[in-house]
Amino acid sequence: MIESDRPISEQEATIVNWMLRYPAPSGRLLHLAKCVPNLRVVDRCDCGCPTVKFEKSEDLHPIAEALGKTPGGSVGLILWGRDNTICGLEVYSMEDTTHCTLPTTDNLLPWPTA
Repeated sequence: MIESDRPISEQEATIVNWMLRYPAPSGRLLHLAKCVPNLRVVDRCDCGCPTVKFEKSEDLHPIAEALGKTPGGSVGLILWGRDNTICGLEVYSMEDTTHCTLPTTDNLLPWPTA
């Protein structure tokens, strides 16, 4: 990971809010939406993917998952959390490539129904 310190981007916030609106393994997550505008990126992946961490913690678990389509192909998204906290957004390629980008919310599907 590459250290960073910046506010969450508008596109990242839009995706995180979308992922909070849908059922997830840990249940409904709408109560976390109020903290999204205050999230800060403190780390990002060094491979060039759009994965970001909002907190440097190892005690994380997936709180929501989704599938998306981008011009480069299909991506998987995992929203990581801990103790009612959003800790990170992982984006990974599901194609035979290491490069991926953030999808738009109209190209997302909740994981269970995808």
